Amino acid sequence: MELVDALDAASEDVPRALVSDAARRAWRALPVDLRGEPRWAMIECHFDARAHCDLVLEVEPARDGAGSVHVELDASEAGWSERIVFTGLEPRPGLSPAPGWEDRLHAALAARGGYAAASLAPVLARLPREAWVAHAASLRPRGRDAVRLVLSLAPAEVASALARLGWGGDPRAPGALAAEVARGLGRTQVHVDVVGEALGPSVGIEVYFPGRPSEDARWAPTMARLRALDAAKTEALDGWPGAHRGFLRHLGVKLVCDLEGGLGAKAYLVFRARKPGAIIESQRSGWTAPAASTSPSARARSSCAPRSSASRARAQA
Repeated sequence: MELVDALDAASEDVPRALVSDAARRAWRALPVDLRGEPRWAMIECHFDARAHCDLVLEVEPARDGAGSVHVELDASEAGWSERIVFTGLEPRPGLSPAPGWEDRLHAALAARGGYAAASLAPVLARLPREAWVAHAASLRPRGRDAVRLVLSLAPAEVASALARLGWGGDPRAPGALAAEVARGLGRTQVHVDVVGEALGPSVGIEVYFPGRPSEDARWAPTMARLRALDAAKTEALDGWPGAHRGFLRHLGVKLVCDLEGGLGAKAYLVFRARKPGAIIESQRSGWTAPAASTSPSARARSSCAPRSSASRARAQA
């Protein structure tokens, strides 16, 4: 099954509030070399006024101790953006990379978009010992002289890691957000952009749980955050996880804090062809089975709140 047919079949029951007709029409104009059947794909739905959905596709599976490679394409009325290529460094989601991963990272970024190695090195040197880079991509194909790093670390370590890396905002805000929404996860993934020798203005926190939000209490803090941004899109997410027409579907969310404490979000609709004994797992997420479900108790407060329209326009999620 080709990609466009797989996108249609996997998402046919998703309400238009989440995947619009404009998004579906855009799939027909995807680059020809990406139209084959993917091992897994991900529809990225923005929790703002944008009608289009972005796509992430695996192009190389994990092998020989290295992580998978996938491409991300952003959609707009003008068409699809230049692709950016994310190189995976984890041999399996949630497992630390083999020694020498820094050299592999530099080589991959130089080959896939280019970047200034001298500016990235100081940031990598400040990474806490317990953190590592799960995925990375040069953003130069999009006209941004920056590198996106997807860091793997424990939710409780987010604030201290951002402080160590020199993020310009109050690291307690994304730290509290991670503690709130990633409760029960051993590790989460944190998106930061390296601009020059400093971090960019936005910090993204990824959350993945295996069940439907209405059936798994661990989703409750995340759904409350999303509902404040767009109630209709949030309600539409509940029908996604599970099996549908030969596909296994898995839900993820990225919540994005900016320097001013504003909050934005994307929903990740991940799917793959169903096979006997297959386990749904996002290679990008680093998701591993969390602790047994517990009812939400008193949650950490976070100063991150829904962004103003001006703040959303400035942020790079």
